[in-house]
Amino acid sequence: MRKTILTCVLLTVAGSVAAHQEHHKAEEGHATRDHGEWQEERITIRHDSLWSVEHCSHLEGGHTLQYRFEADIPVNVNVHLHPERDGAYHTIYLHRQDDVRSEADELVTDEPGAYCFEFVPVTRPDEDREIRLQYRVAS
Repeated sequence: MRKTILTCVLLTVAGSVAAHQEHHKAEEGHATRDHGEWQEERITIRHDSLWSVEHCSHLEGGHTLQYRFEADIPVNVNVHLHPERDGAYHTIYLHRQDDVRSEADELVTDEPGAYCFEFVPVTRPDEDREIRLQYRVAS
């Protein structure tokens, strides 16, 4: 596994900030997890949609986030951060991999915020498919 330091593209998005933040707050409801314990999420890719699916967790800075996933179909995946900064909405893209069915990696959580795994199907599936995501805060 390689460590990815969180020094990537920073985008400041104006506009529908409040709506997007509410979306993430809803997904973060089960977000802050115990250190060291593997968490598992089963995420459904709907057959009638090419929209991305996402899972976010609120994490503190200064830790290592280990993750792995397996998908029933090829997906484009990115890991991004919505940091807790000055009331403005930001997205920092940390990692991207295209056309994969599985991956295992880790990254350093340099700052607190919502760390999100986003999956986009490469092609529209013929039936609902599943992604099995596991992650833990290792240190």
